[in-house]
Amino acid sequence: MVASIVIDNGSYMCKAGFGGDYEERKLIPPVVGYPKQKGIIGLIIGYCGIDYRIDYKKNSGPKIEILVGEKAEKDKTVLNLQNPIKHGIITDWGNMERIWRHTFNELNVAAKDYAVLLTEPVGNSETHMANMVEIMFEKFQVRAVMVANQAALSLFDSGRVTGISVNVGHGITQVVPIYGASTIKGATFCQHQNITGLALRDNLRSILTERGYMFGDSMSDNRTLNDIKEKLCYVALDFEQEMQAAKSSKALEKSHEQSDGQIITIGNERFRVPEAIFNPSDGVHKMTYNSIMKCDVEIRRDLFANIVLSGGSTMFPGFVERMKKEISALAPPDTEVNIIALPEREYSPWIGGSRLASRPPTDDLWITKEEYKESGVSYVCRKHNKFEQQMETTASSSSLEMSYELPDGQFITIGNERFRVPEAMLKPSLLGMGYDGLHKTTYNSIMKM
Repeated sequence: MVASIVIDNGSYMCKAGFGGDYEERKLIPPVVGYPKQKGIIGLIIGYCGIDYRIDYKKNSGPKIEILVGEKAEKDKTVLNLQNPIKHGIITDWGNMERIWRHTFNELNVAAKDYAVLLTEPVGNSETHMANMVEIMFEKFQVRAVMVANQAALSLFDSGRVTGISVNVGHGITQVVPIYGASTIKGATFCQHQNITGLALRDNLRSILTERGYMFGDSMSDNRTLNDIKEKLCYVALDFEQEMQAAKSSKALEKSHEQSDGQIITIGNERFRVPEAIFNPSDGVHKMTYNSIMKCDVEIRRDLFANIVLSGGSTMFPGFVERMKKEISALAPPDTEVNIIALPEREYSPWIGGSRLASRPPTDDLWITKEEYKESGVSYVCRKHNKFEQQMETTASSSSLEMSYELPDGQFITIGNERFRVPEAMLKPSLLGMGYDGLHKTTYNSIMKM
């Protein structure tokens, strides 16, 4: 079995580690720092210590380095920082390649010896996915690649194959219904503006600026704001009631000491900032409800009973209770609403990927180097989408349903089960089995003759 590496490409933090090792992971800020000086010529000189560096030299002056990750943040005074991931989407492939190279270096591995699982947001384009696969094979010579969407991996981390994955991340919020391990894309909702960790941070900046605290848009100030948000903020179960309590008492006030010794005290801002998750026109609860109601009526109860949270912005105290309250108010009568909130859900896409990557390699999950060389990017896209497209169609439609009459007159109706059951002959992984499908077994037998 080939060892694997899992990389969750996040807007705020990339998480990386080895398949099957759920505890040891590297957290790498996805930033690349370029020197602020103009008119200098660069030369890539490789690796220095644990930092991936590109050294620059102008005439006889000192060397200036392009740095990646945490080191770039520390040297921000002489560098312009760039983040190649915007709202969950990779927008700068050159810098993303540098971050991946730095990631392999941080893990102290030769990429060519490993299979690599990469995450992507739901609805990612085929071109985007193909670029990731191409870079992994062409630039890093990896053994195999798997690309999996973050929502499905979060559900997989919870031990489920059916449910609705609600991921509130730094740059994107994704609400994704999944049935039988396949995404129902027609019922998926994504939000890049109000309901993200980035939007909450900017809201906190505005509030504190109004109160006389000075916060710019530097990486350092952003880290401080994120720290305040994560340590002091919470979600109110009843916003209006909490506002009244804050007016009549200072008991809710908390303080945060900055690195320069300045003390920042906030009161109702503690719950006003994350209220934006629930209280724009369509909060995350409404997105979740609308997503479920766009699915076939037969699977809605399963989705209401399996609402799986992930992402750093679901970690606020009070989030789970508020989510259950809001969804229960929207759901049909007598509907069970169950919110699954794992303790490490901010890392759920990565942990789910680590669990998936540690399973025995199967034909339907990994794209091997041999397959890529033989068939190219077009094959990669076909393999990635073929079965999922059919699941998407049938999970949201009853057009394939047929009935069978039992001897006692009872009728049994099945829909996507009609092709899911025999699909296991070609995709044994659907049953949790690690061996090859019938077609691969036949091919291997012929090739041995």
